[in-house]
Amino acid sequence: MSFPLSMFAQEFLLGAKGGLQGFKTSFGKKDEVEGVFRSLLKGGLNGGAFIVFPLPDDFSFVFETNYSVKGRRIRFNEGLNGEWINSSKYYFLEMPILLRKAFPVRIYNFPSYWYINAGANVSYWLKGAGKLTTIARDKDGKQINNGITLDYSLEFNDVPVTDVKVMYLSDVNRWLFGLDFGIGYSAHVLGNQRFFAEARFTYGHTYLGEKNSVKSLVLGYIDNMESNYRVLNLSFGYAINLNFQDLKKGKSTMDKETKKKRR
Repeated sequence: MSFPLSMFAQEFLLGAKGGLQGFKTSFGKKDEVEGVFRSLLKGGLNGGAFIVFPLPDDFSFVFETNYSVKGRRIRFNEGLNGEWINSSKYYFLEMPILLRKAFPVRIYNFPSYWYINAGANVSYWLKGAGKLTTIARDKDGKQINNGITLDYSLEFNDVPVTDVKVMYLSDVNRWLFGLDFGIGYSAHVLGNQRFFAEARFTYGHTYLGEKNSVKSLVLGYIDNMESNYRVLNLSFGYAINLNFQDLKKGKSTMDKETKKKRR
């Protein structure tokens, strides 16, 4: 996959992708949360569109816009008397900006390449919801019931706490930043069509919020938003190879046909 300098800023790949992701949040001050909070693994979805601009020497720039479903699964107040599980679902708009390096290979006479990429991950926290479950245990630690569940929504505004079914968030970071590292494979399918498969790890840098960002009317509920993401994503994508000059020619042809019809 070699791109001459004359092709730079003329050819590009335009495509769509989607996949699954597993993640957990990592607390910033582990000594403060040890024995109180425990972050558990949780799964989500990720999908969107991307555009790839080739550079010389098999490098390229990748720009993505994705809709990402993540969240948190936190176990707290563990003990013989019971425990709490806060399972939340958050929705993000993600905008990764990556530099990619391709390594051409040929499989059964089909041109393809595997690649690595790295770059910045910028995301905006759109909304969220979740459920809070309490599980009672007897003196021997055995579960007494199936738990009591409360569904809740999120409110970002710093407003008075008035509804038990709402988690009120203040001093949270809705703009989150991190680093992406990925490895993938691309196959030339037919004509100008491409197929992609990629595994990517996101190392979150920005904390979701502060230690006391969550306000709730639920008695006994505590939380700590001073944590960031660790995400492993597996996605598949489809793209077509386009050329700016061909697009301009097509537009010019359409303009001529339109003028003829008007005459």
